[in-house]
Amino acid sequence: MGGSVEWFDLKGILALSGFLISLISLYFTWQNRKLAVNQEKRRTPLLVPALINGFFRRADGGNGRLYALHLTVSNPTDANNAISNAELAITYLTIQRVELTVRLKANDPKATSFVLGQEDFSLSVPFTITAHNAVSGWLRFHLPAKIFETAEIQSYRLILTDAHQQSSEIAPNLMQEYRDETAV
Repeated sequence: MGGSVEWFDLKGILALSGFLISLISLYFTWQNRKLAVNQEKRRTPLLVPALINGFFRRADGGNGRLYALHLTVSNPTDANNAISNAELAITYLTIQRVELTVRLKANDPKATSFVLGQEDFSLSVPFTITAHNAVSGWLRFHLPAKIFETAEIQSYRLILTDAHQQSSEIAPNLMQEYRDETAV
């Protein structure tokens, strides 16, 4: 015998070691892929709006109706986002019983502030919402008198469109009439 050990198969041990290393590498690659997929999900734009209060009142001089909506919009994702457009869609019935919808742009110059303390917390569209942050404030809308006088309002929807043209909607169930009981 030439001093070699027959039970020791170097090629087999190297092959087995290579196979185990490739399994470990496959495991870590799979874990990294899952992590990357989860990170990509967190980068997908998503805004979560919540309505705090909704008020309306007649505009001065019989010039229609004013709406003020207090909302909070949160951004739970890893990417910054922005609200590029905000509209209040009002569905109403005409005298002829035809259902129509009008969309009012936020912060129309005729939509003056009427809720106490609202001026300090007005949202100006467009507005930015950084990652993992929330923005809260008031949006104001003006409904012209021509529509308001001859219509029976059926429903409201607040439509927020982000910078990626994705829309989020809130349907206020109840709009409260605002009355300033402290005014003389």
